[in-house]
Amino acid sequence: MILGLLLVAAVAGGYLWLRSWLHSEDFRQMLSNEVGEGLGAKSEFGKFHWNGGSVGSDSFDAQGDGLVESLHADGLRLDIGLSKVSSGVVEVSGAKLNQLDVVLDLREEAKKEPLPGQLQGTPDLAEVTEKRPAWYADYLPSEVRLLDLEVVRSSLKVKLEEGDIDFAGTNWDVRPEGGKQSYRVEAKGGQVDLPWEYLPSLRLSEARLRYQNLMVYLTDAAFSVYESGRLDLSGEAALSGGGFTFEGRLRDVMAAEVLSEDWKQRLEGRLGSEFSVSDSGTGLAVDGSLELSQGILTALPVLDHLAAYGGNPRFRRLVLNDARADYYWKDGILTVSNLELGSDGLIRLEGMIRIDANDRLDGRFKLGLAPGTLERIPGAETKVFLPGDRALLWTNLRITGTVDDPKEDLTDRLIAAAGERLFELLPETGERVLKFTRNVVTGDLDSAVDEGKAVIKQGENLLETGKLLLDGDGDKAEAADEVIRQADDLVRGVGSLFDSIRGKEKPVPEEPTEKASGERASD
Repeated sequence: MILGLLLVAAVAGGYLWLRSWLHSEDFRQMLSNEVGEGLGAKSEFGKFHWNGGSVGSDSFDAQGDGLVESLHADGLRLDIGLSKVSSGVVEVSGAKLNQLDVVLDLREEAKKEPLPGQLQGTPDLAEVTEKRPAWYADYLPSEVRLLDLEVVRSSLKVKLEEGDIDFAGTNWDVRPEGGKQSYRVEAKGGQVDLPWEYLPSLRLSEARLRYQNLMVYLTDAAFSVYESGRLDLSGEAALSGGGFTFEGRLRDVMAAEVLSEDWKQRLEGRLGSEFSVSDSGTGLAVDGSLELSQGILTALPVLDHLAAYGGNPRFRRLVLNDARADYYWKDGILTVSNLELGSDGLIRLEGMIRIDANDRLDGRFKLGLAPGTLERIPGAETKVFLPGDRALLWTNLRITGTVDDPKEDLTDRLIAAAGERLFELLPETGERVLKFTRNVVTGDLDSAVDEGKAVIKQGENLLETGKLLLDGDGDKAEAADEVIRQADDLVRGVGSLFDSIRGKEKPVPEEPTEKASGERASD
């Protein structure tokens, strides 16, 4: 009986003593040390406020010179569990933070070895226990185990070489998984702003990830982007500075939302892309593919010219049946390869283009057009464009210059081919003029009239072609001036001859003046 009472008294005394220790400064320092060691930073809880087994703190702060630059939490509440205290473990459950603000630094100059064990400014557990009476120091817990944590709102800033990633307004639910320093995390809501100006803000729907030993594994994350776009991401990142790799899928983004002002009125459609983003220490790299569905090209000068040359209004509003390409970006250089743009039975463009960091262009393409599109330009469909796949006429196309001032080599080749073909046609036309004249002399008037009409028409076509080629390009005038002059002479000469055959009256000479008439009369 006495032994039982002594045992009860010992347990009660031990509980009171343990409870007293939990309320002590030693426990607050141990908890600060445990959390700080996981963060690799100097950390400190504010004063604890106890209510039975629950404890609250107005704040928690951590400062470091490595991965964690700073961390601040407001409105902390948690429950302390002692069921495993005999094993040296204090369990923390029901942990909740009203606001958590974190700054992580992944820049090269900030990559330092995490502080192992003892943290700057935070007492080591060994130092704390040395101050305690030796007879009970070994019985105190030495580990704090987090069972769950909810963060109502948060802000996260990640510093990169290219700029800062800001992730704000997110709710987090954290639970342990597996061994020590391993957690499963779910996140909802919030917005991500990225440092690259060509990338939009992302609105998080939900994300699932896992944290273990300074590695973050993103199982999946769903974002809203632009007006109605969706972005899915997965991947992993080493918080110790070992780089990151993410894979994504973008869909249902309207073309006008990502294009410059000059192109918003010219290109319609819905964009989709599959890509990977990585940085293994050599710089950010983006590799992916792009596809445009329901694509329509309008108001492009080159298409208007094709519509004028070929007499086909379909060029003015070009419906794209195929529009896809692969792309790779690194160090400010964008390479677009395996590009395919096409409208069935009308036009197709295939090839690649490289845009360097100074916006210089280097593009090499194959251009296919429907037969008859350029038949009004002599030589275009016999010397420049040749028959090929898809029942189209094909030619090579080179793009140079800059993004703001692109250059192409097709116009020069068309003019050269047209000039060559025109000079080939002039002797043929001359032969037809001689035949026409011969028919007049022999009295075959009907044949002469028909032949004259054909010659005039051919001359007019040659003249119009020359003008079309020169339209808007004064630099080409000197090269084609001789062609136009000869075609114009041909039209005028044959036209005058044709008029005489048809019996048109010649202009009546002016009547002599009264003075001149009087002089002749007097003579």
